Amino acid sequence: MLWKKLLEDKFGSVISKVDVVFDQTLGLTLLQIVLDVHDSEQVVIWTNQINDFLETYRSEFNFEAVDVQSKGFQTVFSVEEMSAWFENTQDSETKWLFRLKQAHEKHDSYIGQILAVDTDSFTVRWNNRGQFRKTQLPKSKIQDIHTYFSLDEVPTIN
Repeated sequence: MLWKKLLEDKFGSVISKVDVVFDQTLGLTLLQIVLDVHDSEQVVIWTNQINDFLETYRSEFNFEAVDVQSKGFQTVFSVEEMSAWFENTQDSETKWLFRLKQAHEKHDSYIGQILAVDTDSFTVRWNNRGQFRKTQLPKSKIQDIHTYFSLDEVPTIN
C-alpha cells in the first residue's frame, strides 16, 4: 500500500515523510510518519486523527505499530542563513555556538549572542570566565552556527 500518498491525500501538507521501517530496538515493523508541525499538542491532535483514519485500513497493514513524530526545527545554520536570520529578527538574546574553521583569539568556538552583523563579520557578546566580552568573528573563519541549549535553561515539567 502507498501509505505516503494515502496520508497526503487525506491530511495534505502536514505529512512530511512516511516510511515503513524495522526498529531493531523494539523488534517491530513501524509505519513512521513525520509531521511538518513543531508544537507537541498539535502532534498529539494529528496523531489521534491519523490513528482513527488508519483503523479503516487495518486489514492492509504491513506494519505492527505507528510512530508519529514532529519534524523538529533547524539547529545548525550556515553563515549566510544566520546573516539573513539576524537581519530579519534583530534578536540579540538567543545564544549561539559558533564553531570555527581556525582559531580566533586562541579559541576554536564561541558561545554568545549576536549583537551585529557586518558584510564580513559577526559582533558577538560572549562570556570569558565570568567576564563578558565583545569580539568580531570573521565570517571566513566560521564553520557553522548551532542553536545553543544550556541544561540549566531547559524548563522542567512538574
